[in-house]
Amino acid sequence: MKDEMFAALFEAAPDAIVISNDKGEIILINRQTEKLFGYTRQELIGKQVEVLVPGNLHSKHIGQRAVYMALPNVRAMGAGFDLFAVCKDGTRLPVEISLSPVVTKDGTFISASVRDISVRKKAEEILKQTTRDYQLLVSSVKDYAIFLLDKVGRIATWNSGAEHIKGYTAAEIMGRPMEVFYALEEVELGEPNRNLQKALLQGSFETEGLRVKKDGSTFYANIVFTTLYNEAGEFCGFAKVTKDITEKRKNEEHIQFLASIAENIQDPVITSDNNYIITRWNKAAEKLLEWKSEEVIGKLASEILKVIYADESREQILEDLDVKHFWQGECIYYTKSGIPVNVMLTVSRLKDAGGKIKGNLVLVRDITQRKKAEETLSKINNKLAFENEEKKKREAELLIANSELKKSEAALNRSNVELEGKVKERTEELYRNEKQFRILVENSVDIITMVDENLNTSYRSPSAERITGYSLEERKALLGLDKIHPDDVVTLRNVLVELKKYPQKPFPLSYRITHKDGHYIWLEGTAINLLDDPSIKAIVVNIRDITERKKAEEEINKFNAELEGKVTVRTEQLRKTNEELEAFSYSVSHDLRSPLRAIIGFATILEEDYGVRLDDEGKRIIAVIKNNTLKMGHLIDDLLMFSRMGRQDIVKTVVDTEPMVKEIAGSFTDQKNDEKEIQWIIHPLPKMKADFNTMRQVWINLISNAVKYSGKRTHPKIEIGSFMHDGLLTFFVEDNGVGFDIKYKNKLFKVFQRLHAPADFEGTGIGLAIVEKIITKHGGKVWAEAELDKGASFYFCIPDGDKEIIATNI
Repeated sequence: MKDEMFAALFEAAPDAIVISNDKGEIILINRQTEKLFGYTRQELIGKQVEVLVPGNLHSKHIGQRAVYMALPNVRAMGAGFDLFAVCKDGTRLPVEISLSPVVTKDGTFISASVRDISVRKKAEEILKQTTRDYQLLVSSVKDYAIFLLDKVGRIATWNSGAEHIKGYTAAEIMGRPMEVFYALEEVELGEPNRNLQKALLQGSFETEGLRVKKDGSTFYANIVFTTLYNEAGEFCGFAKVTKDITEKRKNEEHIQFLASIAENIQDPVITSDNNYIITRWNKAAEKLLEWKSEEVIGKLASEILKVIYADESREQILEDLDVKHFWQGECIYYTKSGIPVNVMLTVSRLKDAGGKIKGNLVLVRDITQRKKAEETLSKINNKLAFENEEKKKREAELLIANSELKKSEAALNRSNVELEGKVKERTEELYRNEKQFRILVENSVDIITMVDENLNTSYRSPSAERITGYSLEERKALLGLDKIHPDDVVTLRNVLVELKKYPQKPFPLSYRITHKDGHYIWLEGTAINLLDDPSIKAIVVNIRDITERKKAEEEINKFNAELEGKVTVRTEQLRKTNEELEAFSYSVSHDLRSPLRAIIGFATILEEDYGVRLDDEGKRIIAVIKNNTLKMGHLIDDLLMFSRMGRQDIVKTVVDTEPMVKEIAGSFTDQKNDEKEIQWIIHPLPKMKADFNTMRQVWINLISNAVKYSGKRTHPKIEIGSFMHDGLLTFFVEDNGVGFDIKYKNKLFKVFQRLHAPADFEGTGIGLAIVEKIITKHGGKVWAEAELDKGASFYFCIPDGDKEIIATNI
């Protein structure tokens, strides 16, 4: 069993394992060895292990093998040196080798675990090549403090962003421990060292917290520690990036505060975006409508809320919202299980700090019980009316009976007995009905009030005292409009006029009244004039307390006002940032070009005046210097262009796309320097509404990429066309070039993110970032699809500024 387990583990090992005897003969290899070196087991077993070692090192390796056998131990081979192994086809691979002695009853053997590190070595070379470029950028960053720490946490470098955020100059801070940025209590608890230890264990570590500036003030920061290693793989210190997120933190806390208010409101609160996709669903909504928030967030409201509107259609309601940004009315919702619920809706448009509508707020009040009460009350009224009619009929019958009394006293007595029995039964029934009605009214959560034509109270349900604080006797002692908010008195008087003018018609009410404790509360409901009804003789008012809802609306309005103020502040910050970017561009354009021109000039002088004295290696080095200097110039040009794109205004005109694309493609055809002729397939292209100059740059960058990455094909082909995608006009550039791994597509449009080695394809890694910035400024988007060695397709779309122009050209 152990032998089988060992064999399985041996074969499943991710590294190549070679076991040899004391004579250097290979006696056992695993499957990964065959895959790495290209040999079969039969070809390697019995061969000297030096067959896998470069030829110039055979004799040295034999001597080292003998030394190891004299004192075998577990260790890495060639520590501090670059090791190479040789494959069957002669290829040299950079490798790491771990040696272990295997002691058995047949003697001691050597187990060598070999790992291919080609990919890591290539990455290290690329890292070295780009380090200088990043150092130039880091030194000019203002919004981030970016600096290095040595092994024990002392500051080793300092950029302008660090000076801007923390207040120290480089001369003041260099060599000091990073504990100066922490509060004294955190230092005493060992927080700085604990952060460095986490970064050391994990490779990188991100945290947030309060940090201390030079002047003693604090700010809330986001901090990222990254462990650094030198080329030999030795730990050499840390990189630390700090960003001031104080304002962001305050905004997040305020938003969380508002969200907690919405979550704790007793009535359901629902929000949606401009497409009526649900974005918030509080606990009260979950309780009333049975849907959990995670089930509805991100879904279309009409799919979840099956709605029956009472008086208006959905289209009419949306028209009112577009005009007034507010609507209120009754409708029926259906719960998840299909149960209908009567609700009163208050719908408002949500606006951002700039006043732009970004969604909808729906406040929901469950009025099912009130509706049932109203229906029951209506049935009772109808029944009472019917019984009154019946009573009138009985009275008529009684008159007839009285006339008949004169004819027969005996018959009259019998009729009286019969009538008394019926009256007793009817009286008992009326008493039962009146008792049921009173129980219903007195247990209602809303206020039910009966007043005369001067609004003096004759009856109030028990809930009125709970909501207003006044008992019925206390309220009767007040005149009709006493305790009403002065701003609402005129409105109520107007409603009273309408009530008197239109009996039996309900009118909506919304006003403030003074609570017995002295504060105002908001009431909302309906009033109906039943003064002419002999069984009621009053104006009946049905009202509910909406004070909490009004407070929520005031909080939302206050939040919107605060957002408008913050936008003003942020606009000023952006203006200052743009000024700093202008200064940066000027520095790059003038200060960085001078040393580059000097390097080119001196290299040219050296080449022309001293070329005869230089050997081939010297001439090659001069060529490398000139070539890399030119590349740096191109990089500066591209960085300046990328920077300008962020500030350049977009002036949209009608752009005739097809001749522009053909002219750009023709320029690349004229520049070809080899025998390969590109097959161009350019479909009819429509006009678009865009900025002419920046859109021309988009086409140049995409077409030049297609030409570059298909250039190594025997028959390069590039296809350009357009189609409609999600209602938007979409353009594409497709090539049959080397393609790329689609899992890295998110890196395509970032600065310096290249998916191919510079030795294979020239470039600065900024072209696609410029494309993405231009398309984003147009309000569009750009994306790509590809497969390795099967070509790539780049797409972009922008909103059509003039549908008629585009429609006539498709």
